[in-house]
Amino acid sequence: MAVYYIDPENGSRKNNALSPESAGETWKDLKILPGDTVLFRRGSVIRGAIDSPAGSKDAPIVWGAYGEGDAPQFRGSVSLSEPSGWKEYASNVWMWDHPLPSEPGNLIFDESSCGTLRWSREELQNPGDWWDSGFGKTEQHHQARDPQDRLYLYCTENPAVYWKNIEAAVYAERVLAKASAHVVFRDLAFWGSGVHGFAAEKAEDITLENCTFSFIGGMVWNKDLKIRFGNGVEFWNGARQVRIQNCVFQDVYDSCFTHQGKMPFPPPEDIVFTGCTCERYGMAAYEVRDIMPRRTVFSKNICRGAGTGFAMQGETLPRRSEIWPQPMGHHLFIWRIDQATPGGEIRVEDNHLGEAPNGSVVYSIVAPEAEDQFVFSGNRVEPVTDRSFYWKGVYRRASEFESGSWQTE
Repeated sequence: MAVYYIDPENGSRKNNALSPESAGETWKDLKILPGDTVLFRRGSVIRGAIDSPAGSKDAPIVWGAYGEGDAPQFRGSVSLSEPSGWKEYASNVWMWDHPLPSEPGNLIFDESSCGTLRWSREELQNPGDWWDSGFGKTEQHHQARDPQDRLYLYCTENPAVYWKNIEAAVYAERVLAKASAHVVFRDLAFWGSGVHGFAAEKAEDITLENCTFSFIGGMVWNKDLKIRFGNGVEFWNGARQVRIQNCVFQDVYDSCFTHQGKMPFPPPEDIVFTGCTCERYGMAAYEVRDIMPRRTVFSKNICRGAGTGFAMQGETLPRRSEIWPQPMGHHLFIWRIDQATPGGEIRVEDNHLGEAPNGSVVYSIVAPEAEDQFVFSGNRVEPVTDRSFYWKGVYRRASEFESGSWQTE
């Protein structure tokens, strides 16, 4: 059971990576086995993703951090910060005059704000408006990006002068981390993915602890319907023994956390999402979709800014989605479930659920018997409106919401 140290800036591929003094340059040089730990130097930036092999039940693989400073950051973006890369295509419309490695889903300026995606070049009218000639090819049509495709951005001067830093979150490897079984991710940051932060299929025994997910998603899912997508953490086609604890989600296009899949697949089991902070997400903090899970807990989370952030920029509300024109931007969004699961249960406990200006605290459009498998207790809601809850086909205030006890402010 080895402990490896990775320093992408100062490490060397010639080192054995067994100590900070002999750190390796990349984890991809390692033959990682069950029980191994891979630590990345704090303060480092890694442009790429973690594709973890499986650990074992008694010997999980651990990915984490060493040293002092900020969490190691895995980026799914490419830099567009070189002024010579931009050419003025028309008055105040600039073109990035190099091929991108894959389709962009978002532009991030000075690591703090996002551009506004427009659906045609003619709509570029304000600083930060952007359009790409290859929209929809990757996810909708499963085509490779044409080397002639280009990204266009409205700006009153060279964009790399107007902004100090420009990053394009691209499709790339589609996720910034993935794993199948018996893996722990701890003290890491995932930043600027065009699609997802973490994703897994048919996963078992996965822990995400003290991790940060920022500027996730925005990739075009369907150009014709003007729908984009991208989740912070997504489990697909089933999951067992999942724990997401003390993580931070900021600026996520769709949902901070979701389990979903293509039916039929087994119900997720033993899922815990707890102690997390979720801010500025377009769809939900927790999206429950396709099938009710068993023994699932959503607890002690702080959720605020549902239906805000870059997901709503350029949108005429309600935001475009598969349920449009129904509202979008909820703390809990429950849909595509037409029956209860034997033994199914989700406990929603002791959460602080803040503003959801374009949606609801809880928005459910599933079978009533599936709704009956939710247990609510000890949650605090602020502010309370007449549309705080959509449950069993009716909007309700917290005081009228019969499924459990609620504290309101």
